[in-house]
Amino acid sequence: MQAISNAAGELILAMKDMNWVQRKIYLYNVTFGLFMLDWWERYLFNTLVVVLMWFVFYNGSRYATEFFKRHVW
Repeated sequence: MQAISNAAGELILAMKDMNWVQRKIYLYNVTFGLFMLDWWERYLFNTLVVVLMWFVFYNGSRYATEFFKRHVW
């Protein structure tokens, strides 16, 4: 139990030295397990995420435009 509280304390101290953007990047890396990948694997994963997000936003905007043309205007 003591080891867990020490690790949590070290994490809090490390995060105090980061600004908001660095904290979000760190949490993104830890959440998805990217911290244990090589640099090229991380770039590949992030590229796939960007392409997926572009696909979702592009098709979502097309759907919203068609929806508003049919039902609102």
